[in-house]
Amino acid sequence: MDDAACPSFPAKVLLACDSRFHQFVDSSVCGDWEAALREWREQKCVAVSLGEAQRSAVPVPEADSGPESKLTQFSDEEFLNLTRQLEEITAALAGPSPSSSGAGASGCGAAEGSDVGDASGTTCDVYVLDMAMGTTALRDEQRNVCQRAVEMYMKGNYSGSAKAFSAVIDTCLPTMLSPAMISNRAMCYMCCGSYKCALRDAIRSCEMNNRYVLGARRVVHIQICTGKCAEARGFISSFSKGCEYNFEEELAQLSLFESYSALFDNNEHTRALKQLNALLERVPCAPLEALKVQLVAIEEGNQTALLYAADLLKRYPGFPELLYWDVQLRFLECSTEEELRAILPLSCVEVCADYSSRFRQVGGRIQQCIELVHQLECIHTAQDWPRLTESCTATLRRPFIGERLRATVLSLRARAFLHTNQLYDCIDDVGIALQSVEGDKKRAELLLLKALCEEKLCRWVDAMKDVEKSIQRHCSPEAIDLLRRLRQRKRDFNQEEKKEKREKGRGRGGERETCAKEVKSDFLLELYGRLGLPCGASPVLVRKSYRALAMKWHPDKWCSESDQKQKEAEEKFKIVKAAYDELIALISG
Repeated sequence: MDDAACPSFPAKVLLACDSRFHQFVDSSVCGDWEAALREWREQKCVAVSLGEAQRSAVPVPEADSGPESKLTQFSDEEFLNLTRQLEEITAALAGPSPSSSGAGASGCGAAEGSDVGDASGTTCDVYVLDMAMGTTALRDEQRNVCQRAVEMYMKGNYSGSAKAFSAVIDTCLPTMLSPAMISNRAMCYMCCGSYKCALRDAIRSCEMNNRYVLGARRVVHIQICTGKCAEARGFISSFSKGCEYNFEEELAQLSLFESYSALFDNNEHTRALKQLNALLERVPCAPLEALKVQLVAIEEGNQTALLYAADLLKRYPGFPELLYWDVQLRFLECSTEEELRAILPLSCVEVCADYSSRFRQVGGRIQQCIELVHQLECIHTAQDWPRLTESCTATLRRPFIGERLRATVLSLRARAFLHTNQLYDCIDDVGIALQSVEGDKKRAELLLLKALCEEKLCRWVDAMKDVEKSIQRHCSPEAIDLLRRLRQRKRDFNQEEKKEKREKGRGRGGERETCAKEVKSDFLLELYGRLGLPCGASPVLVRKSYRALAMKWHPDKWCSESDQKQKEAEEKFKIVKAAYDELIALISG
């Protein structure tokens, strides 16, 4: 230590002479520290002795440089006040810090206690390391480690940089640390995604120096990134009392985040996304990007959100929130057992404790879906249609089933409905499944299934339209056979209609009822049969039969029966209603 620095020790250095001092620092006090203290003790004892001699004739006692000397003991109040200023002792012993001479690669930091240096933190980028972190109390080895930490940070090795800073911090006395070094480690933690550790260090740097503006800006920046708006405003209010910095930019960022949150809560997702994009231009960070992934999924779909998340993971590799949404969105897009098994390893990545439960949850749901789909496929192979209907219905009640997988389950249940002649339920399930199914082959299979139901319901025109759409997407032998069958039925019906018109033109016709009796097509036979009438029955009998059957099977009449009986009654009522509508349109008018 330079001799010139020794006489300038402040009075608070007296703490180092107290016997209680060693409760607050470890035993590895450097040689310069001890040498400076011995020199200071001699000077202080002489000064105290001379002062006492001038005030009284009492002989000056011999100075004792040991820590138990009476002159070096203080009251508890004095001792408590001195302990609060431990971090400034090293600065007093070391003299001017390197930052005061203009040194520092970033040029944005300052040693603690320097008003000019602190003011420069108002314009510096919070992501640029503060180079005013070294003091003459650091050994050459520690300075070299700090330099390596800076180099790693510049290269993007934030984890290595944080470890290097920690290696220096852990080997320093509390009084040898500077706010800049603690704050720099906070930025390393933040770039690694460890926002809790980052916030802890950033706040600690401000506690070490309540005028350290760059540290305060970093605190607010981290709180905005993590959505802690109320805490950020409280910190700004508290810090501004001892500092002239107005936090104008930070307050604007807070307003943007609060506006986004309010719009999102009101389900105004388009406007919320606009506000979030504006905030990301000012505060680019992984947590806010993860919020954007969710909004993109809502506004533009899971596929677009997945592409965006994949791009973000290149910029923020390993960030838990992005990894979680990546696997969650992939899960929602799965529709088969093979796809579910492919993404299962993504839910088993190692993450911090805060995210482990969320990853376990999504992993458990993926495993459940794998087992459910496997079970449904086995039942479908066994052609146990009632059991398949029941199992599919139970699966669809699970709230975490994604839309793609839900469509797969609906298509299986629709097949079961077709084989159990629950035709309207089959058509309903196919319609819902078509909204979520992707891929021409899958859509073609569903359209063919719907056409088969419409054929059984004698909806020839609708059936032909659906089977033609199915063939356009994927041509299959089943679809070709169905189309031929439908066309033949349509030709037969048209021929019967032409024959009826010819008979009318020759004057051999009569009442519509007589003409209808002569129609022998399979179509009319089936419609009459559904109403329990012989072919050719008059419109009056058709209406009477319909009213009787409708009263018999009306759902309101069966509301007190079991669920199964209610469902059967509803299905029969729909069949009767459809048959009546088709038949009355043909034989009336």
